[in-house]
Amino acid sequence: MAELSHISHIFLDLDDTLIATRKAVRSGVRAAAQAMESAGAPLSAGELEELILNKIIPVVSSLNRQELFEVTAYELDMVGDELESVGFSAYSAEVDTIPPFPETIPTLNRLHEAGRVLSIISNGSLERQHYKLWASGLAHFFKERVFLPQSVNPPFYKPNTNLFRHAIAKTGADPASSIMVGDRDIDMLGAKIAGMTTVGIKKVDRGHFDPLRDGNIRATQPDFIIATLPELLPLLGLEPL
Repeated sequence: MAELSHISHIFLDLDDTLIATRKAVRSGVRAAAQAMESAGAPLSAGELEELILNKIIPVVSSLNRQELFEVTAYELDMVGDELESVGFSAYSAEVDTIPPFPETIPTLNRLHEAGRVLSIISNGSLERQHYKLWASGLAHFFKERVFLPQSVNPPFYKPNTNLFRHAIAKTGADPASSIMVGDRDIDMLGAKIAGMTTVGIKKVDRGHFDPLRDGNIRATQPDFIIATLPELLPLLGLEPL
């Protein structure tokens, strides 16, 4: 018998769980760096790409597009120059439409056909996350079941359990028959405290859910770890793709 065959409600993270956000960000930074070099930046495109990826983004989230290039221009001592707008425009053109992973839509189709209730819990902004869902062709799977920090008053961000509990209450789910699927520790932490079962997608290019790095913090360790979204299907007692 499948270990999660009793699950009726599936809550999913969006970025890098369903859509290839990190890949789009890298493409956007590369495009911005090339555009900024052409606009007269004092560094080469390769040097600019390294600067933005390794120094700017760790301090300024890649989601804060305007600030990302304001800080870059400041770092280059070119505030007020066209460099900021050139980088911003090139970056935005790449990250405005983020494709889903190839396996995302077939897996969501299988889950939907099996009668599972699908919802999103994400830390992104209201406008951006809804646009991403629409542009990636995923919106119809979730309809109104998209829970963001702005869904709660005052806003709460993952891993704050209030966001998870709000999503559970709004969908009429029972935590015991719900799972949270995500690629980051903050997905696991809030969901576990809310009483949900957790499934972590362990990406090959990152070290999430590493017991040594996490200091064996029990709440951040997923109940199940999978490599790709379709591996969820047999856990739920469904036919694999």
